[in-house]
Amino acid sequence: MPTVRSLALLLLAVPLLACARKTGGPVEPALDPPSTPAASPATQDVLSSPDAPSPLRAHRQQRPRIIGGCGESCKDGERAAGLFFAALQATDPVEAMRPLVELSVLVVDGEPKGERWSDLWSDGAMRPQREAEIDAWLREFTRWVPRVEDKGGIAAALARGVEIDRDIDVYQVRFRHPRLTPGLAEDARRDAEPIWSFRFRPRGHEWLLADVFHSDRGPIGKPTANRP
Repeated sequence: MPTVRSLALLLLAVPLLACARKTGGPVEPALDPPSTPAASPATQDVLSSPDAPSPLRAHRQQRPRIIGGCGESCKDGERAAGLFFAALQATDPVEAMRPLVELSVLVVDGEPKGERWSDLWSDGAMRPQREAEIDAWLREFTRWVPRVEDKGGIAAALARGVEIDRDIDVYQVRFRHPRLTPGLAEDARRDAEPIWSFRFRPRGHEWLLADVFHSDRGPIGKPTANRP
């Protein structure tokens, strides 16, 4: 699968929020976009064929859909990725991130968290536990954000460029995260990985974060060991 370079993906965030309001689609919880200087939009050379078969299409079981999401604001993978990085820099990244995650199929470093949360949703009595587990994961997932050494570190990392892989049903961002101050002992392994991968997948008319890998998973078309 060919790889294309994208500079300053962060710049997608502000235009996308405005676009959501113009189209009349649902507007996600208020995000605090980062106060970074404007720059020229990225130029991407899309080399992939939309007719190419996806090796990932059959990899997931159908899970019960859970109400939520970001609607027209994230109607393609590029927009979803822009909102995702804006949410990371919001005043409350946990709440800003919530509508951008596909909670029914989410896989984190090979662990099918969404599968468990779907099962808990199916049992009405277990829904409070499901909500507690989701809140705990969102807090854990965003725990690295306050540890960025430079206040503008995330924006700077995006400006240096990220790598994008596209397919019919997946949009993957490989992000070289900024320098972090030391965290908890369990943070050390993922902090040591210089590149993290985030995959967005379609759910109806919207694209949501469905896979998180605290490692570089490589091009979409090249399966790697222990791939879920």
